[in-house]
Parts: sequence; C-alpha cells; structure tokens
Amino acid sequence: MVIAMTINVRVEEIQRLPTPAEVGRDDSVEKRWGALIGWHRGCIGVDASRSDSHMIHSQQAVKTLLAVDDEPTNLQLIQMAVEESGLAVDFITATNGLEAIERARRDRPSLVLMDLKMPVLDGWTATRRLKSDPMTASIPVIALSAQAMAGDRERALSAGCDGYMSKPLDMSAFLAMLRTHLT
Repeated sequence: MVIAMTINVRVEEIQRLPTPAEVGRDDSVEKRWGALIGWHRGCIGVDASRSDSHMIHSQQAVKTLLAVDDEPTNLQLIQMAVEESGLAVDFITATNGLEAIERARRDRPSLVLMDLKMPVLDGWTATRRLKSDPMTASIPVIALSAQAMAGDRERALSAGCDGYMSKPLDMSAFLAMLRTHLT
C-alpha cells in the first residue's frame, strides 16, 4: 500500500548544501547528499498550494508486529528472528494479555504473536477479547506456546487464534508465517 505524505523540505536548504565536487571527496557530504538524493527519488511533486516549497513523497506503509510474551528472552528471540528475516516491520511488545489488548487497540498491528500462558490475562482470554472487538477482530493472531499438550492447538484455534506454533519454534516455518502476514 502506498501512502502519500507531505514532508517539510525547504528547497533553499538543499540548494545551500555544498556538492561533493565543491568540497572534494568528503565522505560525510557524499553521505548527506546521497541520503537527500535517495529520498527525493521518491518525490512525486511539489505542493503548489503552499507558499514555501514542500515536496510530496510516497512511502511504503510499514507493517507492525505485536509480540506478546511474559518472558523477555522469548521477546528478544522473536525480535532477532524478525530482524534476520529482513522484513521491514515495526516491532512492538506486550508482556501480558491485558497489555496486548491495549497495544492492539492503540497501534493496530498487522499481526499479533500471542503466548498463551501469561500472568494478569492469559493469551486465550486476550485473543477472545481481541476477536470480539470490532476494532481488532480482523487482526491475525498466531498462538506461540511451549505447551505441547494434546488439544492445545484446538483450544487456541477455538479461542480465535488464526494459527498455532509450538516453542521452540521451527525457524523456517516461523519465518514463512511472518512473510505470509507481513509482506
């Protein structure tokens, strides 16, 4: 999805920057110009309704991943896997089901990875609440659980989860699932 956004960029400020040719092969100037030129390649026009020069840029919408787990180590492992995948996502976290509901309502993530056994509010209850709320009902929720008991998958799916993965995660299946929901 492409969204247009207006960025305050004064053309005069850009014109005052020295060119790499004017200052020699100064790396910092080249990097600044490279960043500016790269950004302006996405320019789709100038906002003529403004008296100062504002460029209109287009940018890919970044998806958001909400990871919910009461174990900080699990959240770190998920974040590392996401970073290694190369997916461009905003990574946000919650440490219990109640925080997850609040974050989902506020941030509207593209995907929720939900641990099931947590303090304050467990993942089953949090998922039922998310799926019963019109604001969050369409957000996919994937259960991640260390519980590998018979019936856990069915219990998660009946609570409203859109998928189930057991811990420790099969990394190739996990990354495939992320790509399915976040690209």
